[in-house]
Amino acid sequence: MQNFSKLTARACALSSALCIPTVSFGAANLDVTVGADLELHDNAALTSSDKKSDLDRVARARVDFNDPDGALLTKLGYTIERHDYLRDIEPDRTVLDGASQLTWLALPRLLDFTISHQVSDQLQDRRAADVTSNQERRSILGASSNLYGHLSRVDTLILTPRITEVNLQSTNGSDSRHTAADLSWQHATSAVSSFVLTGTREAVRFDDSINDYDTSRAMLSYKTKLSHLSYQVGGGYNRIKRDTGKDVNGFSAQIAADYTELSYSWGGSVVRQLTDSAIGLASVEQTITGFHGTDGNVDQFDIVESTQADLHGQRQLGASSTINASIGYVKQDYQTLPRDENSYLASLGYAYTINPAWSVTVQGSYERSQFPNAVNDLVYNDKQIDVFMNYRHSQRLSARFGVGRKERDANVSTGDYTDNFALMSVNFLIY
Repeated sequence: MQNFSKLTARACALSSALCIPTVSFGAANLDVTVGADLELHDNAALTSSDKKSDLDRVARARVDFNDPDGALLTKLGYTIERHDYLRDIEPDRTVLDGASQLTWLALPRLLDFTISHQVSDQLQDRRAADVTSNQERRSILGASSNLYGHLSRVDTLILTPRITEVNLQSTNGSDSRHTAADLSWQHATSAVSSFVLTGTREAVRFDDSINDYDTSRAMLSYKTKLSHLSYQVGGGYNRIKRDTGKDVNGFSAQIAADYTELSYSWGGSVVRQLTDSAIGLASVEQTITGFHGTDGNVDQFDIVESTQADLHGQRQLGASSTINASIGYVKQDYQTLPRDENSYLASLGYAYTINPAWSVTVQGSYERSQFPNAVNDLVYNDKQIDVFMNYRHSQRLSARFGVGRKERDANVSTGDYTDNFALMSVNFLIY
């Protein structure tokens, strides 16, 4: 069971990182960490009635590697967790989450090759609770190459053939292959800024051969990277032609910005795209730094117009305290399935360093989700608050102790639940 919302977990991680600096050992670009958690929940199955407590025993390992230099550029980060429930209120499960990208600069500025991978657990049905039975592991493996033709000092043509394999662990017939080619014209307006016009043709074929479709896209974007601010703005048009079902057309957009100063930073993004429910917005995660697609509903296929927006920031209030906040919006418009969704979310966190060994973080989040096509026009109001004490014994050994409450209020009584938890976590950086 995914015990914390992704939004809150990311914000908590940010707060903790701001209070306790990370120090790497061994190779400067490699970290290997192992850890263990004990999580006591008074409503482990997130049910509205007949609540049962359970102790989730977690063993964890994480590896991070980053080599941005040379002819072989490598970046990866993976976490594997084994969840073992003492009373088996929830089934034991293994969680694998992470991403990697390997780029070979075969002929610099002329030809390069990239292999990428993403893996995560997705909700099969976003209308249901975030429990083990509602999880689906999704793996996305991609391979591409870029062939550059320099027309002038400021103009470049880029041809990008690519193949993407999407695998869903237990949903039969939904695995797919995306075969595509992009042709881009890049016009540099300065050393750090450029316009890019991209046309794409893509064929998507599923194992069941029922949901096959072809898509064509065109997008014009502008990108720049200044000393403190980097941003990109792009808009275009998508067309999807289905073998079975109604063809779909729609506008697309990608907007992103990041700003960094000594005492504060902020960033945000807006993504709108026609896609399918199996791959969602996962492909955008490779092109926008820090973007995580709010996907899900992977148990049934449909074409979906997905819009996701977020704005986040953090500020150093003094030598020992930091505040962070975020707001977001998700809209999913399905062509046939009754799974349309409008969600609004916000989080606020505070981190305080007591001394070099101890710090405290407090994090709260709120999310309102509306499912207008569901029975009774389903509406959820999710709230969560966490309080953690963070302890660093040494540069290698750290621990966390925390309590929290997760609560859902629904307009249907069977959708309500509350879960109070206590957590103890230990992590050791072995390399």
